[in-house]
Amino acid sequence: MCRTGIVDQYEQDQKLSPDERYIWHLRMEGDIKLAVTMNPTLVALIHTAQYLVGDYTFKRVNGELDECEFVIWHAKMNERELRIIISVDGLLIFKSGVTIARLYCNSATREAFGYAFEALFTSIEKATHQQVKFKVFDKSGHLLAILLDMEAAQVQGLGDAVVRLRMNNPATSGIHETDPDVLVQFFIKLCTVHFERHVHVLTILTLSLIAMTQTDRRAGRGAWQKYRSVSQQISGTLIT
Repeated sequence: MCRTGIVDQYEQDQKLSPDERYIWHLRMEGDIKLAVTMNPTLVALIHTAQYLVGDYTFKRVNGELDECEFVIWHAKMNERELRIIISVDGLLIFKSGVTIARLYCNSATREAFGYAFEALFTSIEKATHQQVKFKVFDKSGHLLAILLDMEAAQVQGLGDAVVRLRMNNPATSGIHETDPDVLVQFFIKLCTVHFERHVHVLTILTLSLIAMTQTDRRAGRGAWQKYRSVSQQISGTLIT
C-alpha cells in the first residue's frame, strides 16, 4: 500500500461527513503501521450483534501490510439468510456474517495487536457515537465473545486494549481482575478449525512417538524433540 496514497486518502476522508468516511484511523509513524477502514452504517450493527470474528487473512494486499477482516454474527440476519455449501463429507450449513471493518497492519506482535484493537474500538465509537460493550462487563451490551485465530499475540493484544480502554467496570461487572492475559479469557473464543488442526498434528506425533520409542531409542529421541516443539507451539497460542 502506497504511504503517500493512503495518507492523502485519509486526509481527504477527514473532510467528508462521517456517513461518507471510509478510513477512520491511520498510524504511519514508527515501526508499526496501521489503518482501520469501515462503513459507518454496517459497523453500527456491532451494538446489537452477539459475536465479533477477527480473521487475519495474511497478505491479501501487496506490500508490507496484512489484512484483518472483522465480521459480526447477528441473530436477526441469520434468521433470514443461511449459506448452504456442499462438501465431500455431506451437507454443511453456515450462518451468514456481515463484514463491518477491515484493518491493515505491518506487524503481528502483541504490541501491534494492542494498538490495532484499541484503534478498532475507538474508531467504532467515533463512527457510531456508542462504545463497544461486552455483556460480561456491561449488562447493557450484546457482544458475548470475540472469535480469533489461535495466535497468542492477537489474544494478548486484545487484552491490553481492553485494559487501556477500561472496558470492564468492576463496580457493575463484579470482575476485579486487572491482568489483561486473564481478563481477556472472560470473552475470548478461539477458532475451532485452527485448534483441531493443531490437535490432529499432535495426535499423530504422539502415536509416532510411542511407536518409535518402542522400536528405536534414537528415533524415539528425535520424535520426542518434535513432539515437544509442537506441544509448546500449541500451548503458546493459549492463555493459561
